[in-house]
Formats: sequence, C-alpha cells, structure tokens
Amino acid sequence: MRRWDPLNELQLSVLSKIAEGVDLSDHAGARYRRSAYALRDRGLVTAGRKQGKWQAHITDAGRFYLEHGHHPDRPSDGKGTKEGERPAEAERKRARASRAASSDDAAKLIADLNAGGGVLHIENPDMETRARYRRAIDRAKRHNLVPEGKSLKYTGRSAGDLVVCLVDPANGGETEWNKIRSTTGSTYTGTAAILEELRRDPSPLKVSEALRPRALVVVESLGKVLSRKGYRLVLAKRRNGTTLFVMVKGHQYNLTVAEEREQVEKPSNTRLRRRSHNRFLLPRPEYELRWTGRLQLMISPSGHADSTDWGDKGRRRLENQVRDLVPELEHRSKATDEARLARERQLREWEEQERRRRLREEAEWEKAMADATEHAIAAKRSAVFREALESWNTVNEIRVFCRALEEEAQECGDSLQAERLMLWARWGEETAERWDPVRSDAGVRSQDFDAAPSPDELRPFLGDWSPHGPRREYRYRTEYKEADHGGTHGEGWHYRDRRRPQWWRR
Repeated sequence: MRRWDPLNELQLSVLSKIAEGVDLSDHAGARYRRSAYALRDRGLVTAGRKQGKWQAHITDAGRFYLEHGHHPDRPSDGKGTKEGERPAEAERKRARASRAASSDDAAKLIADLNAGGGVLHIENPDMETRARYRRAIDRAKRHNLVPEGKSLKYTGRSAGDLVVCLVDPANGGETEWNKIRSTTGSTYTGTAAILEELRRDPSPLKVSEALRPRALVVVESLGKVLSRKGYRLVLAKRRNGTTLFVMVKGHQYNLTVAEEREQVEKPSNTRLRRRSHNRFLLPRPEYELRWTGRLQLMISPSGHADSTDWGDKGRRRLENQVRDLVPELEHRSKATDEARLARERQLREWEEQERRRRLREEAEWEKAMADATEHAIAAKRSAVFREALESWNTVNEIRVFCRALEEEAQECGDSLQAERLMLWARWGEETAERWDPVRSDAGVRSQDFDAAPSPDELRPFLGDWSPHGPRREYRYRTEYKEADHGGTHGEGWHYRDRRRPQWWRR
C-alpha cells in the first residue's frame, strides 16, 4: 500500500477525531488505535505511548488530507489513485464544519478569557463539553489567537473542574498557574460531585459507619442551602488532608461534619490484689473513645462567631439547623471585614501620627542645625583667629629674639661663637617667615571666612541630635565634676580621693 492511497471510511473518521482533539487514550478509544497506527505509517498522525499515556496528534500532512481530500505526496497526474477510493463528500463536509466550529469556539474562548481576567472556570463539565474546549484550545494555539507574550494552559482534561488560564510568564503568571494546577485537579465543586466523592472515600467525614448516611444528608443540605444564596461548597484534597469549605465574600470557612466521642473507662479484668487498701497496688484504669451517635458541625475559623453550637441537642437535629448556617457565615464575614477596616483605619491614624511626628522632628532638627551652624561657624572663626594671634605673637617674639642674637654676635669677640649666633638668628628668621600668619600662604589668607562646619564641629552645639539627619544620637556621659565641699575635712569627708569615682560607683 502506497502512502498516497485513499483512506477508507474508518481511517478517515479516526483522522477527523484526532484533528478535533478527541481523547483516544481511554477504553472507548482503544478500538481506533489500529487505524491510528495505519495513519501514522502514512505520516498523517503521530501516535504512541508517551509518559505512560497513549496519545495521538495530527500532522501537517493529515490536515492537508482533510482540506484537499488526498495525500500531499500523491503524484500530480493522479495515476496512482483510483477514482472509486476517494473519501466521501459527506465526511469532508463534516470535517470542514467541525473545523469552522472549532475556529468560532477558539475566538470565543480568547474573548471570554480576556473578559474574565485571564481565567475561565467550568465546574465539572461533561465529556462533550471538555472535548469542545480542548479543540478550541488547540485551534487557538495553532492559529496564533493567543495574545503575544502569553501562553494558554488548562487543567481538568478528563475529570474534575476545567480551568483555562492565560499565563503571563513575565509577571509571575507561572507561579499563579502552578497554584491553580496543584489544587484544581483534586478539587470537587457541586453537591453531586462532592457526594459522589464522599461515598467513594468517606474518610473526610469523622463519623461512624452507622451515621454516615445522616452525614451525607447534612452535606447535601449544606450544598443546597449555599447554592441558593450564591455560594459554592468545595471539597479539596491536598497533601495535608481533605478540606470541605465554602467561600463567603472572599473569606474561606472550613466545615467539618463529625460525630461526638466520649471517653469511657474500659472494664478491668485484672483481679485486685489482696491488700487493696494500698492505692499503689490497685490497677490503673484504662479509657477508650466511643461514638455517641450525636452529629456536630464545626466551622473554622471561629472568630466573630455569633453561634458556635451546631449539633444534635435532644430532639433538635443537625439537619434542621443547616438553614441557619448562611446568616451565621455572612455575619462572621461582615464582622471580619469590619475588623479589617478598623485595623486599616488604626494603621492610617498611626501613619498620620508618625508623619506628623517626623515633620515635627524635622522642623526641630532644622532649627537646631541652623543654630548649631551659626555657633559652629563663630567657634571656628574664634579658633582660627586665636591660633593666628598666638602664632603672630610667637613670630614677633622669635624676631625680637633673633635681633638680640644678631646684636650679640656683632659684639662678640670670638669669631666662632659669633658665627654660631648668626646661624641661629638666620634659622629663626626663616622659621618666623614660615610661621607668620599674616604673610605666609598657610596663614589666615588660606582660611575661608564662611567655611561650612563639619559634622564633628556641629555635634557640640546639637545636643543629642545627629548632624546627618533628624534622629537622635548617643552621647558619652560628661565627666564627673567634683562638688565644692569647702574643705578636705568638711561634711561627708572620705579618706579616698574625691575625684572621679570608680565606674561601679557611678
């Protein structure tokens, strides 16, 4: 058989199913796999087991066959084909109609995703609906209908809720998608799906086998009451356990249906010892937990609860109290929102107080900086002027001393001593010129009169303020000043030295 030979009716039907995205990996699709392998040999599909699951995908040659009615490798003269073996016209029309419907569904899917914020959630759809969405997703990917920079992903291919998401990897979309994917596969919504799962696995119900039917009735009543108010009952299976919860105005409340248990002492078969008056020789009592036959409903978190007693009390049954659950949940949700608004209001008030305090501190710091700058500049000028004046007096005294040395050298009769005196006089004159605060370049003329003070020069005039910003700084303690006691042997005289005390006596 040649690759371009016409397909029979079954092979053409299987090719159309694979093009539409029909899942052939289940038991119902096993009878089509031999035809799928025949299509694979002709290059129209790819089929085989991958990652433990049988999969089949159409190729470009297969799409060409569906559109033109023949294999792309068929010779152009048509001699290799028989007129009677061409595909039926009805099958071609059906394939074209299916492709047109898939195109419309793909465009509608992208529009619904854009309108829903990038997420589309379909609760427990039937197999036909799942297949239609899978075909629409495949069509959107192949014909570049997905917005640029985003990817189209979905979960719930065969069971559970179907969630389709437009993922934006540049803005953390992968993280959000991983959260959805990890929870959706084990999440059941809808009363019927939850009851079916609880019948299959009743471990989430903490009840005895005798009360299991009543617990299922309570769950069913919960689902009906919540659905009438527009809320959803959800059963989520996760690694840390199974949770039955409901979302009320953005708040999650976990619901637990359990049977009360009480501690009962076990009957002891141990014979008492003869000296039973000694309490240390009596056997220790053993206890066990027994079912009481009373159902109870626990709601968590229990904050802002108006009613916490949900259970069998005398003739009052839990099934008759379910209708009062929604007002209680709405009350808790409203109280939680009010508490959150109160905390936000307190936070805003605190932030306003902090802002005012910072503004007040900044104003005080700016005033302290202005005063400290003025005092620091004056202190710096005084220090520079005082140092220059001291240097000037010293230079004048050096020059007077040098003139005295010169006069003594002129009057000295010893030539060697006279030469030594002149050397000292010349050295003193050079030193005076170098130290002269008026004439030398390193004197007063090199000092800026309005020089800005450094932070260390500002600190003595700032108190405990920091020169770097409106904040407080630690200051070392001032030295201990000895008080004037009027004498060594006055009142409170001590034989030790009355100067700064030891560090442990301060």
